Amino acid sequence: MITPITYQKTLDVFEFLSKKNDRYNEFYVYLGQEKCYLKNLKEITKALKRRQIYASYKPNMKGLLTVWLAKDKASIKYIADSNKISNDLIRYLLGNWGDRDLYLTFNKNNPTVKYIQRFGFRLFKIEGNEVILFRVKEIRRAYEQKYNNPKE
Repeated sequence: MITPITYQKTLDVFEFLSKKNDRYNEFYVYLGQEKCYLKNLKEITKALKRRQIYASYKPNMKGLLTVWLAKDKASIKYIADSNKISNDLIRYLLGNWGDRDLYLTFNKNNPTVKYIQRFGFRLFKIEGNEVILFRVKEIRRAYEQKYNNPKE
């Protein structure tokens, strides 16, 4: 089950991230101009003020999804324990923000990049060791038009 994180659940986020091995060191958010890796409760609380954070619970926390919304686009970061949890988080993301341009950033050596491309994300650009993937909102509209309004 995917639920929004509130201030009461910041301790759950802290415990999950302290146990989770972020091998590629890519689960961070920008707070102003700084990269923030959400390693303490103060940073998690600051991040909650500026972005939406969602968690997958089965029965304890198995994944996190952060969403920063700006006009008609969304910048996303997520971290999960397994591909099944990743799948759930991405489907939740597409179901709730598929009407926006979506951007995800990963380390270019992360095998998740190929997995995410199965959901319609394409390479946007490469910056140093990071790969930025995007999914344009028109892709969803074209899909809906094709399958929800079939030609007769």
